Amino acid sequence: MNPMAEVVELLASVGGIGLALVATAFTGNWILRPLAREARTLNLPARFTLSDFVWLLLLLQIVLGAVVAIAPPDEENTVPMAILLVFFGGSVTLFWVFGISALSRAGVTQPARRGVFTVFLLPAVLLLLMATGVGFGAVLPMISVLLGSALEAADRGTAAGGLSLGLLAWVLTTWALRKVAEWVLRPTDRRYE
Repeated sequence: MNPMAEVVELLASVGGIGLALVATAFTGNWILRPLAREARTLNLPARFTLSDFVWLLLLLQIVLGAVVAIAPPDEENTVPMAILLVFFGGSVTLFWVFGISALSRAGVTQPARRGVFTVFLLPAVLLLLMATGVGFGAVLPMISVLLGSALEAADRGTAAGGLSLGLLAWVLTTWALRKVAEWVLRPTDRRYE
């Protein structure tokens, strides 16, 4: 490999990391900005309801199922399984505490909206942020490989189509999650509660 190609590859990798950080920050900020703005404006006290604890138990059940699927319980896996349960259970509990606190400060009191936020929106945003970091981190290196390699035209077209499809999926998912966040914050008609 010639030195110029190595420099281009290095710049693409560093640029990919920078692009991943910027895209991840933008994505999280754009989706959750309405909630953060409302929480800063109202700044109500954090209140936990009984239904919030139901959502926590549901999240912990999901974690338990995932950990058992990753490390099935047997005599050899007792310590790793316990470590995984403590780590992921603690992470989900902190995730839940901060999410419910933000919802309370924003004035969201309806149990169904709090549940959608806690069980669907926050985990979906977290997964999207991880996918955004990985996806955008790989975009520039992939483009440099596509431009500098001797791939067949059909393979370049397939790769470009995959990049386009991935970008479209990211845009649509980000937009959909933003709409869910706006729905969670929307005042409800009291007649139907």
